Amino acid sequence: MHFILASDVETMPTTNGVVSTTNLVLKANKKAVSVYLTPKSINRFDASEGETSNEMGGWLSNFTGTRPGDDEFFAAWLQEHLNEGFLIISEECGDNKGTRLQGTPCNPLYMSVEAQDNEEGIMSNLTFVSSQRSANKMIHYRGTLPTAYDPASVVEGSAGGGI
Repeated sequence: MHFILASDVETMPTTNGVVSTTNLVLKANKKAVSVYLTPKSINRFDASEGETSNEMGGWLSNFTGTRPGDDEFFAAWLQEHLNEGFLIISEECGDNKGTRLQGTPCNPLYMSVEAQDNEEGIMSNLTFVSSQRSANKMIHYRGTLPTAYDPASVVEGSAGGGI
């Protein structure tokens, strides 16, 4: 999963319906953060909300997933970004048409976390929800993935490739 701070977005991709036709562009020297989530835990969906009979309905974008462990890099990322708005690019294996982009700089997704550290395991359940309804569903993203931050290039001893 690629998590992008909403404030780091320079240009959103243009779309044809729900399919992107250009790339998401980040501001100079900004990068996404790649976070490993267990594949079977990932759930991304749009939920309709509001009074549709009065044309006041819209979509809330949702994303959930579980990250095993609680290393210092991930814990620091959670602490630093709890109240930040995100865009999320998620991929699924298969036909390469399963990549989705959720959120916009004007309507990002916000994170809540429920952590577990007991005899059953150590993990964090992440939930992201857009802050307000949108007229648009999540984008079927066909652009290039943004460059991801690599903690190994900054901190000696990290596994690299994200957190």
